[in-house]
Amino acid sequence: MLPGSFGICAFQRKGVRVIGKLIRLAILGLSEGNGHPYSWSAICNGYNPQALEPCPFPVISSYLAGNPDGASGIPQMKVTHVWTPLKSDAGSIARFATIPNILDNPADALGNVDAVIVATDDWTEHLDLSRPFLNAGIPVLIDKPLALSIEDLQTFSNYHESGARLMSSSGLRFSQKIHPLRDGPWWSIAACINSSWEKYGIHIIDPLLQIFGPGFSEVRLIPTMSGELFVANHNNGCTVSVHSIQNKSAGFGHLCAFGYPKVQLVQMDDYFHCFRTLLTNFRDLCLGAETQVSFDQTLEAMRVILAGMRSREIGGGPISVVDLIKKVEPDRSLL
Repeated sequence: MLPGSFGICAFQRKGVRVIGKLIRLAILGLSEGNGHPYSWSAICNGYNPQALEPCPFPVISSYLAGNPDGASGIPQMKVTHVWTPLKSDAGSIARFATIPNILDNPADALGNVDAVIVATDDWTEHLDLSRPFLNAGIPVLIDKPLALSIEDLQTFSNYHESGARLMSSSGLRFSQKIHPLRDGPWWSIAACINSSWEKYGIHIIDPLLQIFGPGFSEVRLIPTMSGELFVANHNNGCTVSVHSIQNKSAGFGHLCAFGYPKVQLVQMDDYFHCFRTLLTNFRDLCLGAETQVSFDQTLEAMRVILAGMRSREIGGGPISVVDLIKKVEPDRSLL
């Protein structure tokens, strides 16, 4: 079977067309505190809302049980293989999401699946886990953040430029709760995250890029008594501030937008909808269809996160996002 083919399929110039076969998925990786291998697999494969298997993330069982309409899974795709560093974790995920095959090594998925989800949010693992599949022409969905080094972003840019089907995004970019923010203009938006800037900042930046489009210019990441404060200007005139508090009891997914004469409160807590929409967009990518996730927007988000990290290194001084753009453009001499 050719790389990236889906059982019986036909290759076309702009992608592949499935003929009566499921897209077989492998889900790879697991990182501390991140339950995406459990939830994403169950959303793809389907589940019994009244009889969910035990899961170490109670919030996942809660929002799956609360969405019985999605219990039949996502048409045309099924997670058939799983790998995690500890085989016992893979077994737990397999039982929870009825995955029939546990892999001894990530590369064993080659030849057995049609697409791959790298479901760890440790960005330092993303390139190593995805490279064999990108080289084989297999579509890959990578958990956020895609990469937080110039070198790795450059490599992913090269893959995308050469035609690789590659997607990475925060699921919260698909939150229906942010739709009121389309009714701007807004002069200021304030948000809070309950983890580090580099790990969870993407959950605020991605949704705002979905609403505003690119245009963040100068950013700062300033130390505070309780964590760090990210401040950035967007070329639409809005100043965005994100308070990073590394305490799980702090708020998550909350935004407050200030305009004139209105104030809009947003709580992005429709997790099932967010993740299911992300996964259906990946299915569309596999099928060669248009998706709502632009790779250019993914790079823009990574530049904003990186700019904040660079600001931290100089004590909260200003960093230009524009100056980072050329550093992560694809190197066409390598293509």
